[in-house]
Amino acid sequence: MIRTRRSVKEYTDEPVSDDDIKFLIDCARYAPFGSMQQPWSFLVITNKEIMHMLSESGKKAMISFLEPYKNTTKQTSEYLDFFKTKGRDIFYNAPVLIIIFGNKNLPTTVLDCSMAAQNMMLVAHSRGMGSCWIGNAIPALMDEKILKELGAPAGYKAVAPLIFRYPKSKTIMPERMEPEVKWIK
Repeated sequence: MIRTRRSVKEYTDEPVSDDDIKFLIDCARYAPFGSMQQPWSFLVITNKEIMHMLSESGKKAMISFLEPYKNTTKQTSEYLDFFKTKGRDIFYNAPVLIIIFGNKNLPTTVLDCSMAAQNMMLVAHSRGMGSCWIGNAIPALMDEKILKELGAPAGYKAVAPLIFRYPKSKTIMPERMEPEVKWIK
């Protein structure tokens, strides 16, 4: 599962059931966590209007962030064009967005929530679903007004915005470089 899971950005029209969503969240809670506390909270969004609002807010924030760097690399320029293109959806028209929020007061929150997200993406893949971590949504999810509108839990921050649906086609394995490994014996 680890070697074949990919970020999926093209989906079929097949819906994801509430039972499948509940199963993903149940698997997330079995991730390792520090401080003897499970620091996560999950927000499931299937409302297209809310997802569109978050997409537009995310694009706006990313444009502001990337604009000063637009001429630094071709990739940055292309990325900026993606966000500026009318009609682009940072959630790739997926019907399900699950945002994992983490308790701001715990030192391992980001790590713990990231492991919960990985559990969700792996179990989704094992069931034939595609997933993608949408980091571009984080700037919008830092806006306190938006968080309040969503009913996000107080004292928590967005860590992992994840989309889910069934993939339209097989994804290609991107090139992987050998990591630098040092051994101390």
